[in-house]
Amino acid sequence: TLGDEFLGSGWMRYDQAADQIICESFGPSIGRNSETREAGEFDAFGTHPIAGDGFTTRLMDVSKGPHKRRLRFFLPSPDHRGATPPQIAYLEMVMEYVGEEEKTVEAGTFQCRRYRYVDDSDEGMGGTRHPDFDMWVTADDDSVLVYGSIDGYMMNRYELVELER
Repeated sequence: TLGDEFLGSGWMRYDQAADQIICESFGPSIGRNSETREAGEFDAFGTHPIAGDGFTTRLMDVSKGPHKRRLRFFLPSPDHRGATPPQIAYLEMVMEYVGEEEKTVEAGTFQCRRYRYVDDSDEGMGGTRHPDFDMWVTADDDSVLVYGSIDGYMMNRYELVELER
């Protein structure tokens, strides 16, 4: 949905034996959608809930210290908000591990690892280059996104306000 408008619903799966991404979806603007795409090597299915960005940081080897890594994703939407009917979208982004930092938010003070998504592509995500997205994620196995900051045309802040473990 976008606001109160239904954009679509569906599912995607990776068929490892066939090395394919499969999507079945429906949306008022596209009708019934059935897609299959060769996968090849990829790092993750991207999800648009902001918690997914925290989980994706697990792909980085923090024992290497600060460094960058190009990641390949399949997403259900090329829009940064997920604001399209579900379809197979492919995206490459660079994730940078910046280092360890303490971060205080409404939910408390956390030992975090700081990461940054960097879009160095010509075409960008959905046709527009994605501004850098800085993330502070708990420095434990849960990888909870504590705070996220993105500027440019997106201008958003995400802050953890409560956490129960």
